[in-house]
Amino acid sequence: MAKRNKLAVFSVVALGMMFFAEQNKACTRAVYLGPDDMIANLSGGNQQKVIFGKWLERSPSVFMMDDPTRGIDVGAKYEIYELIIEMAKQGKTIIVVSSEMPEILGITNRIGVMSNGHLAGIVNTRETNQEELLRLSAKYL
Repeated sequence: MAKRNKLAVFSVVALGMMFFAEQNKACTRAVYLGPDDMIANLSGGNQQKVIFGKWLERSPSVFMMDDPTRGIDVGAKYEIYELIIEMAKQGKTIIVVSSEMPEILGITNRIGVMSNGHLAGIVNTRETNQEELLRLSAKYL
């Protein structure tokens, strides 16, 4: 059973991340795992990249991400942002939930702001700023 899991991780990386790298040229530093390597032994950023690879292997048209760059180093964050932007350019729908305002302002084109469980507003990223987002987030407090 353990060998099957290790091989599955290898397949995910080989078929997911490498397929994405070859097809889109956006993945600059792909993760390579051997059949005896476990995903748990990778850094947080590389674990995130393997997860992206698993998703990409299935070719979905909608991605939902909850804090996709939480707890990873700056270099890995940048690579994840590049992947997200490239997927959007391909016409995929991407929904990102994040509490990091610079992240939201940097990778989105529209922002839905929640306040106390209510939708406080939807704004175009190019037409907003942090102050407006903070104002909306406090609308129903």
